[in-house]
Amino acid sequence: MPTREQYLELWGEDNTVVPPLAEWRSSFSAPSSAWPEVDLLPLDMSVAFTAYLDGEYELFDQFEVRYEEEGDSQVFVILGKQPGTATNFFALDPDTGIVHLMDPEAVTLEQVNASYAVFMEFLYRFAQFVEADDGEETRPARAEVLEQELRVLDPTAFADREHYWPMLMMLLKGEL
Repeated sequence: MPTREQYLELWGEDNTVVPPLAEWRSSFSAPSSAWPEVDLLPLDMSVAFTAYLDGEYELFDQFEVRYEEEGDSQVFVILGKQPGTATNFFALDPDTGIVHLMDPEAVTLEQVNASYAVFMEFLYRFAQFVEADDGEETRPARAEVLEQELRVLDPTAFADREHYWPMLMMLLKGEL
């Protein structure tokens, strides 16, 4: 796992925000392995992630989703959103530590990463990829290498070809 200094060097101090990680660790029931060691998130990462929200929800808001058919509800924490969308939020499940992409209005839920810690590692590696980008000619081959590395870190992130990370990798490889 990268150090705090490595995250800051890559993302930039003015492009980070500090989530209340210590508070979450003590009040949420997610296993300790789900939590990252570093309490930072990027504010903006091109096509992959943004913490800039422009609606009724704010960064780190907790919101409850009610499932009408089952009569159950579940709480999530907003970590950011998919750039270019109004309500596709990256949402942390505080009980499991899983990060989902979800639209709270439509109550759609798609697993992005098996844990918040792995989500952070994916964002870090994606930022490294972007930082080293030297154009469209080499991007597809580099994206293939990145995808293989990410698959090793979290195979569940690639379980469905139509989910977030596989789609982003296809975009980088020029397949979309």
